[in-house]
Amino acid sequence: MGAFRRALGLCVAALGVLAGCDSTVVDTSTANGGNIVNGTAYDAGELDLGTAERLVVPEGTVVRETATGRRITIYLEKQMAWTGEAALPTDIHYERYKMGSAYRHEGDALILATFGEWHGKAQGGTYVRLAVDVPKGLSVEQRKGLSGMDSPARVGEPIFDSLQTKPFAAGWYQVKDQPDKSLGGGRFAK
Repeated sequence: MGAFRRALGLCVAALGVLAGCDSTVVDTSTANGGNIVNGTAYDAGELDLGTAERLVVPEGTVVRETATGRRITIYLEKQMAWTGEAALPTDIHYERYKMGSAYRHEGDALILATFGEWHGKAQGGTYVRLAVDVPKGLSVEQRKGLSGMDSPARVGEPIFDSLQTKPFAAGWYQVKDQPDKSLGGGRFAK
């Protein structure tokens, strides 16, 4: 079933690329004889703060006080930069759906972390950067260890040849995201 889902996902992604309709993926390039399509995908999601009095985000997260109320908007820059071998075709249009952000509650704080990132020793991998719009006055702390291969939201080793059906550690919940046509709205300026 995993191989079928992967093939179906690659076909759907390929159709989107061929049709030129996926404007949320940019800077694409190929590697390994065209077997790998690298690039950057932009997604966004929202999350209700509930009773949380503070927000803890991965170190390096771009934070802007623009939101009102008790919701935050999370922007994700999902990058695949892989030059290694791939047993099956690998494409950012597909890999983006295995990457994202997750949350959990810790006392009076809402904790955000990333998941789905992997990398080889020298061949690159996948990476997720976050930007969040928060209500004015919300206490925000940046914390090491909430992203990358050591993220506490991550379960075990990455699964390269099938969809990760359980990418979260116990107590972590996925922030639902969708393609962001604003490409992060300039939040990820280099």
